[in-house]
Amino acid sequence: MLPFDGFKPMEGPAALYLHLGLEEFIGFGYYRLEPPSLQRLRKLLIEDKTGAPVAKLVAAAQKKGLRPDAMEKLKRPPPGVTPDHPRVELLKFKALALGRQDLPSSVRFGAGLKTWLVEQAKAAAPVVKWGLAQKL
Repeated sequence: MLPFDGFKPMEGPAALYLHLGLEEFIGFGYYRLEPPSLQRLRKLLIEDKTGAPVAKLVAAAQKKGLRPDAMEKLKRPPPGVTPDHPRVELLKFKALALGRQDLPSSVRFGAGLKTWLVEQAKAAAPVVKWGLAQKL
C-alpha cells in the first residue's frame, strides 16, 4: 500500500481481501498496525497467558492452508525478544494477518470461488476475532 496525498491507511482488520490478477492472494486480519497497536500486539504475543492461545489459533488456520502474513516482517526478533521465544516468528511480523497465494484453479475460474472463500474466511475468523477482542 503506497501512501499518497491525504491518504492514511485504515487501521483495522480485513474480513476478506481478495486480489486476482497476474498474482493471486487472499488475506484476513490486520496487515498494517500503527506503532501503539503493534506494541500492544507484541506485548500480548510475548506473554504466555495471551500469546499461547492466539498461537494455537494461528496454527489451526495454518493446518487449513493459511499462513501468517503482514505488510512487513522483521528479519530478526524485535528488541527485547530472544530468538528462542516460542512465538518468535509471529513476533517478527508487524501485524497479525493470515493469507494464501494458492487459489486452486478449479475455483479460481469456476462457480466454487464463493464457497472456497467462505471456507477460508471461517478458518481465519478465530484469529481476526481474537484481534478484535484485544482491541488492536
